[in-house]
Amino acid sequence: MSKLFDFLHRKRLNRRVKRFAEFLLRKDLTIYPRILDPEAGRILVFAPHADDETIGAGGTLARHVEAGAEVTVVIATDNRDSMPGQPPAHAIATREKECREAMCRLGVQRLVFLRVSPENFSDRTEHAERLKNLVLEYEPHVLYLPTIFDEHQHHRMLNRITETALKNLSHPPRSVRAYEVWSAIAPNRVVDITSTFERKINALSAYSSQLAEIDYIYHITGLNAYRSMTIPASRYAEAFIEIPGERFSHFVNTYLT
Repeated sequence: MSKLFDFLHRKRLNRRVKRFAEFLLRKDLTIYPRILDPEAGRILVFAPHADDETIGAGGTLARHVEAGAEVTVVIATDNRDSMPGQPPAHAIATREKECREAMCRLGVQRLVFLRVSPENFSDRTEHAERLKNLVLEYEPHVLYLPTIFDEHQHHRMLNRITETALKNLSHPPRSVRAYEVWSAIAPNRVVDITSTFERKINALSAYSSQLAEIDYIYHITGLNAYRSMTIPASRYAEAFIEIPGERFSHFVNTYLT
């Protein structure tokens, strides 16, 4: 059974890589990603775990706040498995306290905890319905979430749940922007976060329980420095795959099969 699973997983991965390569080789795509200026309006952010939002888009969210945007961050899981050896209740409380402090440092106005246990985080209808209701409540112009190419099962699953939540909406978000956490992407948008980078690092430092395990600040500093390469005079940037909201379902079903 294990060998069969490995074989099917490789076949699935090969299909994903082939489709992604076809996407990258399209003649209508530019070589360099377009520089994006974070706008005002209503911004909704989906994150599987507390800290994903800051790692992937913290500098951009701070720029949205500076532009006058209303930013709402939604944390999907309860993070109970992110502090090994700690009682679940303690881990949940600690991680939510860290997240509140991080969002305060970024200037984010609204924070929502869905508190789904990691083992129950799947594409069940009830989860999609909760995300759909949040989209209907906040009516975001832009929705952020992790990229479907991220090599973490919860990050990919969140894309599947979000696809279900958005596919029947008459007025989906104007744009969906996918951020990178565990896996680098081939972006079509970059945001100069030189002016907000220190604020992002300050927010990320609030996640002390996670920094005790992995030096995210070191790794993200390198990634954000690298992402600034195509922006003149920039020192740090964040990268995204931007998809029109009405095309998000097609995008997910093309690459996440």
